[in-house]
Amino acid sequence: MVKASKQPGTSRGVIGLIAVIILISSLGNLSQTALNAMLNSVSVDLGVEPALAQWATTIYMLTLGVTVPVVPFLMRRFSYRRIIVACAVMLVAGAFLAAVALNFEVLILGRILQAVSAGITVPMMMSVIMQSFPPERRGGVMGVAGIAMGFSPNVGPTIGGIFVDLAGWRSFFVALLLLSLVLLACCALVPQTQKPQASALKFDLLSFLLSTVGLVGLLLGFSNVSSFGVSSVYVWVPVVAGLAVFAVFLWRQTKVEHPLINLAIMQSRKYRAGFWSLNFLWASFLCITLLTPLFVQNVMGGSALDSGIVMLSGAAVALVFNPLAGFASDKFGAFPVVLCGSALLVLGSVPMVFADAGMPFWLVALLQGVRQAGVSGLISPMNTWSMSDLPHSLMTDGSSFGTVVRQAFASFSTAIVMAFITIIPAVAGSMLLGYQCAYAFSAACAVLVFAINLVRVR
Repeated sequence: MVKASKQPGTSRGVIGLIAVIILISSLGNLSQTALNAMLNSVSVDLGVEPALAQWATTIYMLTLGVTVPVVPFLMRRFSYRRIIVACAVMLVAGAFLAAVALNFEVLILGRILQAVSAGITVPMMMSVIMQSFPPERRGGVMGVAGIAMGFSPNVGPTIGGIFVDLAGWRSFFVALLLLSLVLLACCALVPQTQKPQASALKFDLLSFLLSTVGLVGLLLGFSNVSSFGVSSVYVWVPVVAGLAVFAVFLWRQTKVEHPLINLAIMQSRKYRAGFWSLNFLWASFLCITLLTPLFVQNVMGGSALDSGIVMLSGAAVALVFNPLAGFASDKFGAFPVVLCGSALLVLGSVPMVFADAGMPFWLVALLQGVRQAGVSGLISPMNTWSMSDLPHSLMTDGSSFGTVVRQAFASFSTAIVMAFITIIPAVAGSMLLGYQCAYAFSAACAVLVFAINLVRVR
């Protein structure tokens, strides 16, 4: 673990708090992508169509997006210890419901509870780190925290594939339940490190409703692409309505006394550059955690375990490169680390556009490892660099707004790749072409990340 600076804000209590938050976030992000390798089994076991089963993944990203705007209010209104205990309880309850679910609706409820927990802890983790450590230590600590943001989502399909092949998909949630109970017990050992900053703070319910309706509209429209086609009113009406309502939400944040998100964060040049770079990074790599397991199983003829093993290379790389990239950015600055990460992201993404059924498993695994080296070289350095100019009072707003928009981008990219692999085979009669177009979309987002970072990061 990272050695704490001798700062008042980096006491042992804060270190313990951050450790627990990282672990809860890691389990939440692990749960998010582990189901990608289990969707076929869930579909058969619960008697739902594959397109409907995919909502077990989509609803997770939607709930994350809906939850995150509330985090600045929670962190100012309640003690950190109380918040993480609540998050641990929701993770336990969500894992339990998913493990015992006899129908799809109960599984969805469990996924929603898990996503609320992750939606709170991820931006909270970044905010506490940025506020508690001096600038010369933040990159290293954020690199360790990057295990939750980079390693966990990538190891998820591997672990999901192992569980579903060895003991069925429910066994994963049983294991998640046991680990969540351990973390809940650990929360009791975390001391109170701060008092609420604003006990009289008002919660702007209208802003919350606007953000919720806007995000639901966007995701509903994106998800309908695979079922109704790009030109359908069931796509464009929800998307346009969602964009309009979310625009009203953003406008309201500039007018109310206690906004959910203080948009003064966008005055920072570094934050704006990092904001767009990380959005396209999330669009590029999170859809891969769904796309590649399906490609291995449906095109290459592999099993769920095979798809998990292919994804393992990326998970192993993330475990090493996330902290390494953080420490390197502390030592050499963000630009060289970010530029190398961007190049590796492109190098691992573009060749997959030409993948086919005869592609060796080892080559898919190698490209996944290269891609994930790039992702790991970007997550913590870009988060740290982009928020470095924000005052402490805006750290939570910066981490929360970035997280919610990244989840929207991830939802959009997931919907796009699902549309490619469902619509193109029906229209062109080629399953392979659908997957190649989906990989081309991911690669295009990777190229945008490289371009933004090359021009804007200094």
